[in-house]
Amino acid sequence: MIVIDQEVFFKGSAGFGTKPLNVSYIIKENCERCTIIPFPFAQIEHVAAHIRTLRYFAWKPIVVQDAVHRFGSIIYGDTSIRYKTSNFDRLLLDNLIRGFSCRELPGHYLPCFTSFGTLLWFQETISTFDDIYIAEAGFLAVTDNFLSRLILKTWVTCALDEKCITPLGWTTRCKRIVGSTMIHRYDQSALVVTLSFYFFPSLRKNNQTDPAPYDMYTSMQENLAEVRRNAGDRHYFTARKIHHLQQNNSIATIKIQ
Repeated sequence: MIVIDQEVFFKGSAGFGTKPLNVSYIIKENCERCTIIPFPFAQIEHVAAHIRTLRYFAWKPIVVQDAVHRFGSIIYGDTSIRYKTSNFDRLLLDNLIRGFSCRELPGHYLPCFTSFGTLLWFQETISTFDDIYIAEAGFLAVTDNFLSRLILKTWVTCALDEKCITPLGWTTRCKRIVGSTMIHRYDQSALVVTLSFYFFPSLRKNNQTDPAPYDMYTSMQENLAEVRRNAGDRHYFTARKIHHLQQNNSIATIKIQ
């Protein structure tokens, strides 16, 4: 398991009281096989100052691209992702052809969640994406091949340009919403626009696409993982440690850095 360290600290989690905890330390305590890779903010911010604003998610395409370069095939999951299985054979096999897999969000159309400024950056119009579903960017499977390299290069190029990933002064408009909004999905919006250049949406059945090797979306099953934002998993980092202590009926001292 690879964890990207974004220099984040948190308080009051996992039953340790109110003292700040080093996330890297906690991860290593609970996952001996985890490799923690510091994110190179200092090297990137001189060309893309917005990279440090984490809510823009400009770091994510860079993280994914770097991981693919290192390992060839990866499954990326945001911190909100909870895996339901450890068997990803079908997904990885499917991805040998596709190179890039994500899950669509039926009923959620791309223009309704994407700033017009981002579409202009890609030199596209709103109507081009009227019937394109947006997709999840928090759970991805990527295998290194010619197609996935093109997708990642496009996604990263957008992420490094503030006018693309987080355009200022633009609103969001779509035919399914009266007027305009300020809704923008940053990495998601950029990802799906990018995918539309390399894949196509197939015919839909029951409000979902019928995935094919070169369909825009994937046969990635919903039962592989679920999104649980703000779930409040009190023992997310400590369940393994506590279980181990209970089995051995011993007491351990947790060092706080």
